[in-house]
Amino acid sequence: MVYYSYMAKYTQRIQVNVSNTLRDRVSLEAKRMGITVPEYVRYALLNELDDVCKVDDIDRELLRDLPQAIDDVKNGRVVETHSLQEALDVLKNYKEYD
Repeated sequence: MVYYSYMAKYTQRIQVNVSNTLRDRVSLEAKRMGITVPEYVRYALLNELDDVCKVDDIDRELLRDLPQAIDDVKNGRVVETHSLQEALDVLKNYKEYD
């Protein structure tokens, strides 16, 4: 299975200052999970807020699928691409793509 990894385009931003230690820990955890720091922060916030408030259906779906995505990254089932065209080129090399 091939996944096209991309960063979601969110229009609202929050800037937070953190210590070097926390920044390093967050960066390492995101790298361990195979995702970007912003994706990890969203994941951590969604996990924390899931029981407290209603979360968008799209965010719930992303949160639900994240463990499988992490497993796919860890087990080499993900092909990283850097553009939509590159992802389409990868897909063309698979028999499932018609």
